[in-house]
Amino acid sequence: MTPSAHHHARPCGLFRGVVGAGAPPKPAANWIQVELLRQLKDADKEITDSPVPPVELAALVAKVESGEINAATGKKVFARMFETSKPAAEIIAAEGFSQVSDTGEIERWCREVIEKNPDNLAKYRAGNEGVFKFFVGQVMRASRGQANPQAVNDTLKRLLS
Repeated sequence: MTPSAHHHARPCGLFRGVVGAGAPPKPAANWIQVELLRQLKDADKEITDSPVPPVELAALVAKVESGEINAATGKKVFARMFETSKPAAEIIAAEGFSQVSDTGEIERWCREVIEKNPDNLAKYRAGNEGVFKFFVGQVMRASRGQANPQAVNDTLKRLLS
């Protein structure tokens, strides 16, 4: 049996289970193809031996899609789910992974980043839209990736204008 045949037992049953549990098809497929198959390969397990049940993978995908956690955090949570077979919600709560959507907290990070970068603020106000991504990146770094990206965008647009 070739190594590739060994690792690619049919993911369709799993995919149907994840989508059936409420995950949108495109992100579900992505999580299965990228994260799950990679973890299974690293652990030398078949897809039928996945320690993450379809309904739990669906719950994780839903949390990423809704913005409760970001994709990078989702990957960390998935790795813990794979190791421990614990539900996503339990891991997120236990490890303090939830995304910060508190507008006061996000605004504080945004103001801090803007204050520290007067040169980029001047560039932005002079019409350099490209600098906006810099501000978003700095706020995400300040929040250790936990700020809700949409809230960061909205808050920065408001504060920078």
